[in-house]
This record gives sequence, structure tokens and C-alpha cells, in this order.
Amino acid sequence: MATSGMKTRVMFNNNHTDLPAFKAYVDTLKPLQEFFDVRVIISHHHKLKFHEKLDKDDPYLFYSLGFAALYDFVVPKELLKIVSADFVKKNAVLIQKKSEILEKAGLKAAFAGHEPVYYPEAIYEKYPEWRGPRIDHPRRSKNPCFAMCMHNTDVQNLYRGMSEKLIKLCPNLDTFYFWANDSGSGFCWNQGSYFGANGPEICSTADPKAGWNNFQSAILDGARDGGAKKPMSVVKLTAHFKEAPSNVEGAYEAHTDEPRGRFYSIGTDLFHTYPVSYLHNPFEKCERWAKVLRDKPELCNVWFSDVYQRMALDNESIKDIVALVVELGKNVKKTNSLSGKVDVLKKLASDRFRPETADELVDAWHALSVSNETEKENMRSAFFANPTYLGLSHRWLTRPLVAYEDRLTDDERKYYMPFIFSVYGDAGKMELLDAHGKYALPPNSDYGAFDSTANKIIAGYKKASALFTAAAAKCSGEHAARLKRMSLSCQILICLWKNVRNGMQFALLRKNGHEKSIAEIGLPLIKAGHPIGWLNDYQKILFRTVRNELDNIDVLIKLLKSDKAQSFHVATTKGEEETFTVGPDIISQLEKRKKIMMAHIQDLYTLFPNSEVITPIRYWFP
Repeated sequence: MATSGMKTRVMFNNNHTDLPAFKAYVDTLKPLQEFFDVRVIISHHHKLKFHEKLDKDDPYLFYSLGFAALYDFVVPKELLKIVSADFVKKNAVLIQKKSEILEKAGLKAAFAGHEPVYYPEAIYEKYPEWRGPRIDHPRRSKNPCFAMCMHNTDVQNLYRGMSEKLIKLCPNLDTFYFWANDSGSGFCWNQGSYFGANGPEICSTADPKAGWNNFQSAILDGARDGGAKKPMSVVKLTAHFKEAPSNVEGAYEAHTDEPRGRFYSIGTDLFHTYPVSYLHNPFEKCERWAKVLRDKPELCNVWFSDVYQRMALDNESIKDIVALVVELGKNVKKTNSLSGKVDVLKKLASDRFRPETADELVDAWHALSVSNETEKENMRSAFFANPTYLGLSHRWLTRPLVAYEDRLTDDERKYYMPFIFSVYGDAGKMELLDAHGKYALPPNSDYGAFDSTANKIIAGYKKASALFTAAAAKCSGEHAARLKRMSLSCQILICLWKNVRNGMQFALLRKNGHEKSIAEIGLPLIKAGHPIGWLNDYQKILFRTVRNELDNIDVLIKLLKSDKAQSFHVATTKGEEETFTVGPDIISQLEKRKKIMMAHIQDLYTLFPNSEVITPIRYWFP
């Protein structure tokens, strides 16, 4: 908890690469200085790190293409020959200009990224003693990735130098937030590493938390050497180093220090809605902001952009959040009761839109909260079963649902196949239930196992969409336009969740079916106890699932054609399409998908169930 009279230092992260948009965002955050010691994260690349993906068939680095490393901005002499000089130069210009914007606004800066991060193999060929733990994933990578060993004195000096150099580049930067042990970063002998605790033998007998302390000391000492006063640094996903935070001044561990009341995190709403923007969840965030204002932790992280740093939350939504926090700051006790919380949200709706929209907006925000909570509560065992991972990264959104995908022509597959996340070649990419190296659901699951979760999420977005539309009818001008955008975003999300639901049904049905043999064709279609016929049941279910998705494609195409505000995030150019981002030609991809599905729809009737279908047929979905 912050000492008496001290404000919580709060870091705000939003993935802006456009300087005018960044300035507008900074101006929006200014009112929060009354309540917090504000820091604005400025460590965003000018573009994704595509130059680091040397192997096009290795998808692992897609996780980290948007995450910053220190050497993306400031390069020690030892690394000069292994980095992209142009990439670093443009990043350095961008971060410096952002720092200057903050300086003029009277705000300070922060750095967020992944460290200790993987380094190119060339650095370990020259300095083999620097090689630390392997930090990639055995089922998500084809090439090994190694971070540096933080028990090595030379490595500590390297990081200390980068931190010092960064502060000199951006003198108002004094706060750091690092994601470790995931997506291309990690510590030696970390128990949670995907490859298990590993690292050089020379540090195998050392206390693993010493590496954590060495890293934090290097970052914070380097910052002090650069001129930072009272620097702070938090590392996430290292909670098993339970005593590490106590040994370094200004150092925090996210999961360990939250229970201690020293650190708190307010997560991103775009985690739930990516690749769709213009939505946020004040119903849930109301309580989380109240906790920060009430408990006054020393340090807090606020994440506005999506988790992989592909898109930023729009500035009008940021203004909503700022207005909410300002109102809570006047009387934080209002959230102690549900009625008080509703009063706060009604005032937010009245102030940001119109008083007569308050009831609709509070109900709409609650509906968004129900969808988000349903996703969090029901998908822990199927973490990758959502529009970001299955819809985009496994291309359920654009790949055709056909009986024999392996028989499609190269032309029918080339528009989606290269972007599917898999290390097992084309055979792995055609495994529909694979989601980043694990089954989204067990292959023997009932074909409707995901229906209840998906349909509850869809129902929340349907309700929110209708309420936003009703509120828009009570407004005019920009207020009405914004509410219509929010409704459209909900409608697009409905299509994305239907895509995942339909895709899950199809994947499970297809996994448990096979092409008919001559012997099977001769079997009777009617069995005792099954008056419709169990083979017919299977084929009817398959057809209904495919038909539902064909209809879903039509709706999504219509919505995307009307999406003038670009609620749906796409790559800027076709060359920047990647596993987490579809191309700017998404509409033509969807049209091609529908055409291929229609051309092969009759093939469904050549499939035969591996076992008896005992689940009731679902002919209609909400």
C-alpha cells in the first residue's frame, strides 16, 4: 500500500503508433493526475517484428512480434551486428517523440515488454556463456529460442547498460513492466517453463530467485544511473520466486505483490473482444478501479490494448473510463452496494451520452459483463476456444467447413493455410481441433459440448446490441453514431462467436466420422430404437452445422461492408496478414470460403459416424 500522502503510480498501456492519436490519448489521461501518479507506456514498435521470423513455417514468434524488448530501442555494442538497424532507429525515434509529448503534457513515461527475451543464435555463437534457458514451447515452435542467463555478470551489465541508455533517451521514463516466462521470455530454472526448469549447468545449483533479483537490480540500477528517481519495475509470471521482491528496492512481482497490496492490475477488455474494438466493460471495471482508489497499492498496471499489442482501444472509450474514475474518485464508497454502483454508471451514461439513455446503457454494459464473465468462468479448460485463437489463429473464420479439406486444391487452400498456427505442416493445420498444440476440447466430446457457453456469450452481445441501438434512437449526432458503432461491434462479435460454436460442432463431428466403405453403404439406414435412422441423424447434424455457418458468413459479410469505422481490425496491407490478424481482403476471403463450402456441400453425405449418435439433434440455434 502506498505510504500516507503518496499517490498510486499507475501505468497506462495502449498500442498507439500514430503520434497525433497518442497525443489525444495523453490529453485524455490528464484528469487522472488528481488521483494517481500517472505513467504512460511508450514502448510500442513502429510495426510488428516480422524480420525476426526467419522460418515462415515456425509460428512461435507470432506471440512476441508486438512485444517490446529493450534492444528494440537501445542496442549495446555487442548486439549491433545482429539487429535490424532500421527497425531500431525508427523505434527509437518513435519512443523519443512520445516521451517529448508526455514531457509537454507534464506526465512521465513507462516501458512495457517481454524480458529476459530470446536472442538470435548469432549472439550465443559469439558469447556461448550468455546462453540461458530455453523459453519456447515444444508443441508451438520448430526452432529453439534461448534467453540470456541472468546469473551471468556480463549479461547483468548488458541489461544495466540498456536500461541506462533507455532513460537517457527518454529522461521522463522511470517505470517498467515485464512479462516473463511466456511468449518468448523467461528465467533460468523457472519451474513454469514450457520445457521444464532448465538453464546452464553452471547456475543449476544457485537459488533460481537470484536470477530474478539480478535482472531487477540491473534494470533499476541502470535506470538510476541514467537519472531516474525512485524507479519501479514489475515482473509478471514469476510468482514461484516468492521471496524475490523483498530483496530489491523498487522491484515487484505481479502475482506475489497483489495479495500484499503493493501491486494491482486492471486487465484489458480487448482481450475479450479482439479483433473488434469500440467496446469496453465499465460494469466490471467500476469495481476494479474502486479497489485501486480505496486500497491505494504502490503500483498499478492498466492495459487498454489487446494482449498481443495488435490494436488500441479507441479514445472515446478511454474518455468513458477516465470519466468513470473521476466520478469514483469523488466518492469511492458508492461501489460498496449494487445500487450505488448502478448510480455511478447511470451518471457516466448521462454525462457521456444523454440522461435518457442511462437505463439502456447500464443494462447494455451489464450484458457485456455477463458475456465476459461467461468466457472467463467457462473456458479455463478450453482457453484457446475463442475468436482470437480458433477464429483467427486457426482460421476457422476463413477456412471452409468441408468433409475432405485435404482434397481441396492448392488454390482453394492458399488464401488461409499459411496463417494457421501449427508446427506440424499441412497435416497439423488440417487437424481442426488443434489449438496451439492442444485440443480445444477432447475429441470424444459431445458435438454440442461448447454450445451452452457460446450461446450464453452470444445472448449477452445480442442484448447489448439491442440496447445500444435503442439508446442511439434517443440521441443524435456523434452520440448516436457512437452507440450505433457499439451495436455494430456487438453484432460482429456475435458472428465471431457463432463461427467458433459452429466450428467446434463441425470439428467434433468430423473427428468422429469417416468416409463410407462399400460394406457400410449396404447397411440398413434404420436401426431398432432409432426411427429417423442414426446415420441420417449424423448427416443431418453435419448439414445443419454447415448451413448455420453459411448463413453466418452472409451476415458477417453484410456487417463488414457497413463497418465504415473499422470496428473489425485487419492488417494494413496483405503482406502484413499473420496468424492473429486477417488481411484487408477479409470480405473476399469470406466470399471465397462460402463458394468452396457450397461446391463441396454434398460431400457431407459420404461421411459415416464412427459410433452411434445418441445426442438429440439440434435443428435451430439462437
